[in-house]
Amino acid sequence: MIKLANEVKATVLDSPCVDDLFIDASDISLDTTPSPSIETGFAPLDAATSGGLNFGTLTVLTGSPGSGKSTFLKQILANALSLGFNSFLYSGELTAQMALDWFYKTVSNPIHLSFGVNSFGKTIKVTEEGVSQINKWLRGKLFLFSKNAQADETNISTVIEFLAVKKNVKLFVLDNLMTIECRGTDKYEKQINVIKSLKNLAKNYNIVIILVAHSNKNSIMRSEPHVFDISGASEIPNLADYVLKASREGREPETELFVLKNRITGSIRYKTMLTFDTARKRFFTKTGNELKKDFGYMPSYEQESFD
Repeated sequence: MIKLANEVKATVLDSPCVDDLFIDASDISLDTTPSPSIETGFAPLDAATSGGLNFGTLTVLTGSPGSGKSTFLKQILANALSLGFNSFLYSGELTAQMALDWFYKTVSNPIHLSFGVNSFGKTIKVTEEGVSQINKWLRGKLFLFSKNAQADETNISTVIEFLAVKKNVKLFVLDNLMTIECRGTDKYEKQINVIKSLKNLAKNYNIVIILVAHSNKNSIMRSEPHVFDISGASEIPNLADYVLKASREGREPETELFVLKNRITGSIRYKTMLTFDTARKRFFTKTGNELKKDFGYMPSYEQESFD
């Protein structure tokens, strides 16, 4: 038996296939240029992450309900689109129409916002011209998960792979983990499986994936935010490259945004304040530049020459 085992081991060690399992470190050329990334559009956050969210990374965003996570993500989506990065949105808690209604209001320039009042209070609508122009701008650039498809790990992964390869989509926003059906015997195994799958997709296709995950009950008891405030398996923050937390506790319309993990630079525990503007459906930082942002959906016209 020992002789047979040794013969098998010798065969394996002599196999040319083993050479495919490792590489010599000296054969790797180091790239000293800054890693390509997608800017979030929030200057303090981009500075804290050295230029935005790096390609090939998984970001987990957590926070209590009503802390502004969805609005924050829609601004990141809009900024990515304005920079020329095709994007994808999965919203497990909102219909496509509800998600887009808020997105259009966030993107719109003041000229295309109509304000009114009804029995429930003040209203904000995007004009027909605004909707038309934003629709043209989004065609072939922003994709949403179909309402007719089962939101499970297989379908989500398939959509990500297809859009990354066929449509050059670089940013994927998944809102949120709890609404995705995953394989596994219990909720922790299911979460681990989907997190590993998303992490591999981000690396293999060099894309940016942002996943929303709920906070756990212990986060309410802690005086300071922690990476393990995320509800579920500990592998969620462990596998994430960035962990962000949105917190709004008695400070409406202000939201505290924490960077609890940044695997790329190694820096942690960064905090910035975001203020919500009701009229523009946007967050802004102390400079207010986010309120002035033109995402570029309006067509530009060049003056004709009369020579």
